[in-house]
Amino acid sequence: MKKILILILCCILMSVILIGCEDSQNTNNSGKNISADEINSISGELGENEILQEVSTKNREIDLKFNLGNKTDRLTMEDLAYSRYSSVTDYLLNTGKWDVITVDFINVGKITMNISEAVSQNISGKEEKHFPLETIMKKFQKY
Repeated sequence: MKKILILILCCILMSVILIGCEDSQNTNNSGKNISADEINSISGELGENEILQEVSTKNREIDLKFNLGNKTDRLTMEDLAYSRYSSVTDYLLNTGKWDVITVDFINVGKITMNISEAVSQNISGKEEKHFPLETIMKKFQKY
């Protein structure tokens, strides 16, 4: 049931994104669209009761809005936001499409980072980018 709901949400989001991206692309084609596969990959990083509610893009910037659900027993909502930002941005950084990634965690806080803040690491012979946890924590703006 959860997978069906995620699939339906992804289809709805794609419709909204495709309509919104037409307006946000600039004429020199440096704007980027986000594909259904990318949305599925992002949604796959979410935990139970967490929802990707909105995605918008403009040029090489992507803004995501997440509902992290109810408070967890094991983590604070801020710790959960750090973890989600890390996992989602690991994927987005390595697509090479985005220079600025902003994630708004509804009722928790917001994190915006530039690709220049990412570090590279060789993992199994492949160069992978990620944001250091310490930097994510410093950039977190609590609501």
